[in-house]
Amino acid sequence: CTGLTKTGDDSLVDLLDSYGLLGPDIILSHATHLTSSDVEKLSKAKSWISSTPGSELQMAHGYPVCFQDGCSKISSLGIDCHSSTSSDIVTAMRLGLQAERARRNEEVIASGKTPRSLDLSVQDVFRLATIQGARTLHMEDKLGSIKVGKLADLVIFDGTSPGMICASEQDPVAAIVFHSSIRDVETVIVDGQVRKKHGRLTPVEIGPSFPEVHIPKQTVEWGQVAQKLVASRQSIEDARVKSGATDLDSLVSASLKLFHADLARFE
Repeated sequence: CTGLTKTGDDSLVDLLDSYGLLGPDIILSHATHLTSSDVEKLSKAKSWISSTPGSELQMAHGYPVCFQDGCSKISSLGIDCHSSTSSDIVTAMRLGLQAERARRNEEVIASGKTPRSLDLSVQDVFRLATIQGARTLHMEDKLGSIKVGKLADLVIFDGTSPGMICASEQDPVAAIVFHSSIRDVETVIVDGQVRKKHGRLTPVEIGPSFPEVHIPKQTVEWGQVAQKLVASRQSIEDARVKSGATDLDSLVSASLKLFHADLARFE
């Protein structure tokens, strides 16, 4: 997997192709600013794209490419960075679909007309978030749809929740894409194991084992995990203050230099 954006007039797809690196085992994250030639090469090589609308729209990568001409068949949806955007795939669906609808509507408006209808449906983006994700990982025989013989990976929504009621009766997929949140997920089953029930995460049994240290199996509840996370965050904040790393502008500049970025190009 590699991150991908266009740099100046250079195509990173061409660069990867010149080294013989394009193939079915390659997943390009973002892949924004693709040319028609780039799309053709990716399609021919059977490479895949993981489009992450949340970070792409925020980080000035450009519009998500998952609905670009020729890209839908080789695209899936991802999250990218949980620390800066929502960690649920429903939000990615919503952002990706609405961003592309906005882009297409603007083209119509720019021509002096007013959009009369939408040519992208909720089913289009739902497919990217489910079976297309499985195909990207070459696991469509196990994941991505409900079928006998596949892993029992299921997300069950409460269609009678305040957010989904009535919409779920009209169009269940639209209710998920436009009206749901993680609070509406009633049950989650991963490979046959119930991980969320009645809207709450279930305890998980863990048994870490190291060559020199044996830790007995234990059951961990979400409340315990939450406490650890908050404590970890606080320790990081304390270390940041102690080291004097409190000037965010300086930290951004230092990070850009670390990646050999041209600071004059950033505003």
